[in-house]
Parts: sequence; structure tokens; C-alpha cells
Amino acid sequence: MSGRFTHAAVALLVAGSLIVSPLYAQDQQAPAGSAQTPVQQQTPPPAYQPPQPTAGPPPSPARGLKFGPDYSKGHTWFPNIFAPYTEAHIAQPELTNTPRINQLVENGKLMLSLEDAISLGLENNLALAVERYVPWLDEASLLYS
Repeated sequence: MSGRFTHAAVALLVAGSLIVSPLYAQDQQAPAGSAQTPVQQQTPPPAYQPPQPTAGPPPSPARGLKFGPDYSKGHTWFPNIFAPYTEAHIAQPELTNTPRINQLVENGKLMLSLEDAISLGLENNLALAVERYVPWLDEASLLYS
């Protein structure tokens, strides 16, 4: 029974403090030494002054990324009239495993460390070989949009 009484007393105390504290804050009197002085003028805070620029390194010049040929200009037609219509020559991707796998075989077992496994996985990943052509494809697609 005392637990319920404690909970009820705490709830009443909290509710009373929520009601009384705002009333007390509004009913405060002026300090005893001053007799009904008008509200003092508060000075506004100083205006924001941005920091002065310091002499740092000069900005770097804008650089364009060049991953392949510039498709925006095309081939000139002089002296070869068919030059604008010739196809671009792109190296064929390697579809065979790296020869390093044969070097890692000892006594008929493939002895791999974690570093070897990661490097072989990256070397034999065909998706990475295809991703090398994405910047060229993006530049070409910009010409048609």
C-alpha cells in the first residue's frame, strides 16, 4: 500500500511544481533596492563580422578529366573523306586467367595467402575490365543528350 501512496505523492508533487513554478516566475517583484524602474534598454549584440580572408595558396586551375578520345570534335574529313566514318579501335579484353595461378601451385595444391586471393580475384574480374570503358561511354552519351 505504501508503494501506491508514494507514487500518488510523487505525481501530485510533480503536477504541483508544473503549475506553481510558472506562476511564481511571473509574479516576481523588482529588486528591493530599486523602486519600479523602467525596463532597462538592452544593447543588441554586435553585428556579425565575417573573418578576413587570409593569403593562402592560389586556387588550382580547372582541369578536365581525359580518359579517352574526345568525341565532341570527331575526325576531320580532309584529306581522308571516310575518316569521320571509321570505327574506333579498342583493345580486346583478356578473358584468360592470369599466369600467376600456375606459379602458386606447389605439389599439386594451390597455396594461397589472403593477399594472393584478393589480387587474383581483382586480376580475373571481368566486370572491372568492362568498367574501364564506362568513362568513354559516358562521354559519348553526353553528345546525344
